[in-house]
Amino acid sequence: MKIVALQDGIFSVDGTKQFVPFNPAVDDIDVRPHGSVFLSVTPFLVEKDNEVIILDTGLGTKNDQGEWKIVENLAKYGHRPEEVTKVIFSHLHKDHIKGLGAFDDNGIFHYTFPNATHYYQGKEMEYAMSKGAPSFDIQTLQALKDRPGNVILDGDGEILPGITYQVTGGHTPFHQAIYLQEGEDKYLFGADEAPMLTQMRNRINAKYDYDGKKAMEWRKKWWENEGEDGWKFLFYHDPKVVIYSKK
Repeated sequence: MKIVALQDGIFSVDGTKQFVPFNPAVDDIDVRPHGSVFLSVTPFLVEKDNEVIILDTGLGTKNDQGEWKIVENLAKYGHRPEEVTKVIFSHLHKDHIKGLGAFDDNGIFHYTFPNATHYYQGKEMEYAMSKGAPSFDIQTLQALKDRPGNVILDGDGEILPGITYQVTGGHTPFHQAIYLQEGEDKYLFGADEAPMLTQMRNRINAKYDYDGKKAMEWRKKWWENEGEDGWKFLFYHDPKVVIYSKK
């Protein structure tokens, strides 16, 4: 099994939940609104057996040529978007799903990974559609919901041997963590309940979580149990540390 990061970029985010691109090499941190946080958006590519799997699809950022950044990054590892077999969503906040695709000028939605089976928690979709903006993008959610061939999950389970999911319910009510294991390789994708190394170490009770206490408890449990057992953490929002092992 091979796992690599497909970073969309680094962004500043304030109370409006707008993701503004930020380049630490040239941009001035002091001109951003007071209270802004700085984070990366990092989907992951998983190569396992004959499967090409994406964990979350990012913000749908484009490069200077107008190409999807996630597609550009995927090409660096020898894959075309048509080769992706599975897309697994941790939850449905816009910064995790807007790389799903986009509408053209005629209002037709084009999916980034047209041949992939997409997996998400059904109750997460219900919650997201009921909440809407600014955290959720209704048009993208509807495009995902309307897509044929989805697998709608309900609770915990297994996608493939060695790839399981567990509803954790801290960041959103039906947020899920993904566990990936093959032989000695063990990875935990805790998404927004294990988003950065600093949060794992400091166990912050974050106000932006649906249930901050529950999210904090998951971080504590993962850090002390899976971390000590040799699992590597995949950090979706850490601008500096993407894959981390305590060992």
